[in-house]
Amino acid sequence: MFSLSPAYFHPVHAFFTSMSSQQEHVGAEFEALNLFRQANRGAPTLVERNNKNIIVITLESVRASQLDYYAALGGKEGIAATPVFNAFAANNISAKNFYANTNFTVKGEMAIWCGLLDHNAKPPLSTISEQLANNLPCLPSMLRELGYDTRFYHGYQSRFYNRRAFLPKVGFENSLFFADVSEGRSVEEIGWGISDEAMLGLMLDELQSLASPFFAHITTLSSHYPFHWQWPEASQSAQFVESGDKLYDNYRRAVAYEDYAFGKFWEAFKRSPLAENTIVVVTADHGVWTFSPEDAAQGDNVVLDEKFFRMPLAIYHPDVDEPQVIEQVSSQIDIAPTLLAMLGLPHDEFVGKNMLTEVERPWALMMKSGQLVVRVENMLCRINGRECAGLHQECIAHQFGELFLKKFTDMQACYNVDGDLLQGGTYSEVAESEPWLQHGFNLINYHNKRALGAID
Repeated sequence: MFSLSPAYFHPVHAFFTSMSSQQEHVGAEFEALNLFRQANRGAPTLVERNNKNIIVITLESVRASQLDYYAALGGKEGIAATPVFNAFAANNISAKNFYANTNFTVKGEMAIWCGLLDHNAKPPLSTISEQLANNLPCLPSMLRELGYDTRFYHGYQSRFYNRRAFLPKVGFENSLFFADVSEGRSVEEIGWGISDEAMLGLMLDELQSLASPFFAHITTLSSHYPFHWQWPEASQSAQFVESGDKLYDNYRRAVAYEDYAFGKFWEAFKRSPLAENTIVVVTADHGVWTFSPEDAAQGDNVVLDEKFFRMPLAIYHPDVDEPQVIEQVSSQIDIAPTLLAMLGLPHDEFVGKNMLTEVERPWALMMKSGQLVVRVENMLCRINGRECAGLHQECIAHQFGELFLKKFTDMQACYNVDGDLLQGGTYSEVAESEPWLQHGFNLINYHNKRALGAID
């Protein structure tokens, strides 16, 4: 029940109701862990151990539905303004059915680094970093132990989301928050701070000077809400018809700029020595709840959630010559095990999968603060009738009382997905006896108890 806690709950209250409650639920949580881990089993892929560098670029708020590589509907929602990402995805490794696990940036980062499902409640785990367990398996800390230089980059301030204190807990040895050191420095600014074009350039210059292998993560900033910035003319060359919704149209312009800024980085990267020994991952942190007036008017929450949670993912690997498309369902918690597999390292500590290996029943969990969507292969299950509101889809507290009256199986509505919902696919309701919502909440509880040291 407390997995669905409203925004005012502290995570300790959300997951530690009483010692007796903990004991009653631990068995079910381990069962859920084993169930999802079993579903992610596939034939092992053997790669010779290597020390390739890794750069992860997380594009702020960029949904897959805004990229023509995913939308492919003649510009209906894809804005024909992302040629760089389209080419990058088409010529490298790309994932078609890839999802954000949550609706907030720092929770998405936690999923990417630690394969961990940060709770549905606020505040995020990063804000209580002093309470985090010291033995969390996180990609930055694992690589740091192997001699990697681990670095985080962001254009804003280190106090935001408590990142200054939080990042060392997950393994980042160095960080550059440009807003902390920007005084007296002349750079292009967009919105919240330094432009992403400039910040990506600063990161690339710094990484080229490192002697040891590195793991670097940058979360972009320019495309942060409210999207009404003065964009460089060069980034807005593509023309699209105004939708009539100002927020949505500004969002489309923000996505076009992110493609432009990534393009500047990508051209410089390909000319650099790093291109021979560096894996580059391009993805996004979360969606935003703004849509074309036509889609908003239809009010189809299953399709809108698909657009909200579906993220881009494309990976450059210097040793991969032919494009590869990952069709199976995957999510942010699968990134760390996939990268470890690419380095020839074990990834058994993660419940996520190596996306390059076909698994038995690929799945993804998608959390809002009060809503959960579980996708297993072509079936998705969600809380029936639960409405959320606002840009980041907060679920309001007064709905909380319904949980005293219903079982998980009564709350669960499941659908079979036929085709791609971003490309005109359809869905139909199906009867499903397996309580996937309950399994999902149990896994979330397990992850957060482990993060806070209650489970080894």
